[in-house]
Amino acid sequence: MLIVLAAMSFAACENDRPTIMAYGIEHEVIGKRDLTLIIQPTYEYTTPWGGDGSVKIPCFVGIDKKSGERFRFHEGEIEGFTFKEGISYYILVREYQIADPPADASDRVYKFIKELEKPLFIFKDGDSHQ
Repeated sequence: MLIVLAAMSFAACENDRPTIMAYGIEHEVIGKRDLTLIIQPTYEYTTPWGGDGSVKIPCFVGIDKKSGERFRFHEGEIEGFTFKEGISYYILVREYQIADPPADASDRVYKFIKELEKPLFIFKDGDSHQ
């Protein structure tokens, strides 16, 4: 009886790992970190993975203020954040690494936490205003 209870307790601990919804199903979180991103005000155009270069997809760029690491995001990739071209943002984002993502998807999921400073509007003449 004691052995059965111990085994049940161990099994319960195994299932207590954090999870997150991504790609329409729940995934186990195997890592997470916070990123303080400076979002550049203009789109970059990239070739999709496996593409021949004939199609370009717009993405916006964020640079982590702490590490200098550069990230490219497509529309909707940061849950809760909407990018508008011509505006520079300074935001806090949580990056989750998930187990078993779909074969054609990233193992990283991003969630908007908060805006760290008011957006900076960049105008075509190069002038900027908050």
